[in-house]
Amino acid sequence: MSANLKSSETNLTNNSEHSIEAPFVSIASNGIEIALKAIKDCQAQHSTASCIFCREMADCTKKNEFEQKTQANLEQKRDSLRFCQKNKGFSSCLNCIELLECAIRNEYVGAVYLSMNKGNGGSFEF
Repeated sequence: MSANLKSSETNLTNNSEHSIEAPFVSIASNGIEIALKAIKDCQAQHSTASCIFCREMADCTKKNEFEQKTQANLEQKRDSLRFCQKNKGFSSCLNCIELLECAIRNEYVGAVYLSMNKGNGGSFEF
């Protein structure tokens, strides 16, 4: 179990019954925002809107680094979402009253999108 998860479980125990603090780290703190800026700068430098069209894509360390960070970010957001669902006794967010306003779910959806498009500005790689 990660240190973040243990810390959040402690916070959950110490907080009121209605307050659930999920074990997540902001996007900026796990480096995804920096990696996204780096890949966008690289795309601008190569005059392309997507890595897909770049001649150097196959050997691009920035793209590979970005993909690793997006995967780690996705896993972290997924773990936060599962933690929240478990603590609320749900197997799905669809049962939760906070569905549309939930920051944890919205961050997870953003991480899924970022992971799927791999910094390609809306183009998806499957």
